[in-house]
Amino acid sequence: ADLAAEVERLRAVVYGFNAGVYKCGFASSREGYERGLGETFAALDACEALLAGRAFLAGDRLTEADVCAFPTLIRFDVAYYTAFRCNRRRLRDYPNLSRYLERLYRIRAFRETVCFRTFLCAALIEARWRGRLVGNLARAAEAA
Repeated sequence: ADLAAEVERLRAVVYGFNAGVYKCGFASSREGYERGLGETFAALDACEALLAGRAFLAGDRLTEADVCAFPTLIRFDVAYYTAFRCNRRRLRDYPNLSRYLERLYRIRAFRETVCFRTFLCAALIEARWRGRLVGNLARAAEAA
């Protein structure tokens, strides 16, 4: 019962960066972007502190919280840092989170879900689309 409660608490922390990156990337206002950025990095900072003395988020065993964290963490530096402007810090700037991500990646079931080329291509397409959209909006505003 204690582990289940801890995993639920950790899932809420992980949700902070899982959802936060999208709140940044799709924010329609500066305030929304700043709010998402704050949530993202507060959650990453919390996980960094937790992982100072643990192999996994809930201690020495892999749990659902780790499974939920992996997709966003593995994409963070390649995609979210640039395309979604979650650029306060890179994941590699967090030593405990970096070691944790490497530990997860060494697990075959996690590693087999990763295709870095796809992440990079998607991020470049998103950044290019976003630039085109902003340029079109600026031109429309100037014409009005």
